[in-house]
Amino acid sequence: MKTLLNLFLIIFSFVYLSACTSATSTNKDENNQIISQTDTKDEKYGAEITLENAIAVTEIPAILAKQDSAELKVIGKIGECCQKKGCWMKVPISETQEMFVRFQDYGFFVPMDSEGKEIVMEGKVKKEIIPVAQLRHYAEDAGKTKEEIEKITEDEVKISFMATGVIIKG
Repeated sequence: MKTLLNLFLIIFSFVYLSACTSATSTNKDENNQIISQTDTKDEKYGAEITLENAIAVTEIPAILAKQDSAELKVIGKIGECCQKKGCWMKVPISETQEMFVRFQDYGFFVPMDSEGKEIVMEGKVKKEIIPVAQLRHYAEDAGKTKEEIEKITEDEVKISFMATGVIIKG
């Protein structure tokens, strides 16, 4: 009986200690080079996606210069996140421009404390041009002064992303 109890304690200890370590899944090519690595601390939301073939968000303006929309997998950092329920986020794509990200069919949300974390997301990026008249209307609705409204003289290009899946790096 004592031997059985010792065996049980050894197995339990092994399983417990194994569960406490941070697991990493690494895929290597035929030359034993790492092609992808996923830390199990990564948080996944929405459709199942992988890290492979993700491009930097900074490449989006060049892609949208040739077309109005594209299906992409991108990697970037969360600049701002909805503080009510995590239903949207803003991701900087340059020093002066950010991309507004929503989630397919409101089927998932991200944690509200995600700001500053690295992400990989897959979905559709789209360029929209908002005309001066509409921008002035929005400014008026926002209570801007007449002088502020008159300073709006150029259309604004807005970039949005409809994510089908998101990985927040751990």
